[in-house]
Amino acid sequence: MFYSKKSSIAEFLIHGDHVLNFLESRVEAQAVLAQYGFGTDRLQEGRLLFDQAALSFRQVQEQRRKQMAATDGFHNEWKQVKQFYQVHLQAARRVLGRDAGHRDAQHLLAPLSNRYAEWLEHAHSFYSAMLTTPAYQEALRTVNISVEDLAQVDALLAQMVVNKDLQAQMYSDVRTTLQQRKLQVARSKHWFGMLMSTARIAFQDQPGVLAALVPGSVRTEAEREATRKLMAERRAAKKKAAAAALTQKTSEQKAVSSVVVASNVDVG
Repeated sequence: MFYSKKSSIAEFLIHGDHVLNFLESRVEAQAVLAQYGFGTDRLQEGRLLFDQAALSFRQVQEQRRKQMAATDGFHNEWKQVKQFYQVHLQAARRVLGRDAGHRDAQHLLAPLSNRYAEWLEHAHSFYSAMLTTPAYQEALRTVNISVEDLAQVDALLAQMVVNKDLQAQMYSDVRTTLQQRKLQVARSKHWFGMLMSTARIAFQDQPGVLAALVPGSVRTEAEREATRKLMAERRAAKKKAAAAALTQKTSEQKAVSSVVVASNVDVG
């Protein structure tokens, strides 16, 4: 049954829409239901509950899509910033280490944490110090790290933090909408349960109507084909995104390698 606890929300919405469309298009069926206390006002109530459930279902899908895109974007940005930061930190360790006499910079050169919050605090401290201390900037110039290079990564770091906050907000929004969807779907399913209980009695002498209300499958071949097409498009999009990510990764690695090679040459 479409209002069964085992039914998925998508299945319920397909079946529910079929039932409502069927009843709304047949005045004689409405008249029979009205004799059992299920008049047009009750059907309108059911349509409203159903539309609310369907809307919340679509909202969750859209919010999840945006959340996944934001999460992927954040992780790509973090990976990129970490690569540049690692290069700058290695260069700073060469020219600002203990042997270079910059004892005040030693806390900035400590090993990095894999935890985001600790890593972020370290990165903020590092770039803040590098961009405000002329002596550090002068030392980094000897290994081909300019103030502009530092400022560029610092700007990327700031944008990454903004996107992380956006991703976290999207996650919170999804949780809120999920709660709303759960409530609205439950209300709609409860209404459909009462409708079907009434329909079994009202149309007990009309098996054709009951069969139309509870079909074995209300999905048409066109709907199935649309689903297959959508799945194929999603698979193609994933392959395209993976190829783009690989190309970007290769480009970033080449850029980082060039900086590292340049730094090593200058040090040597």
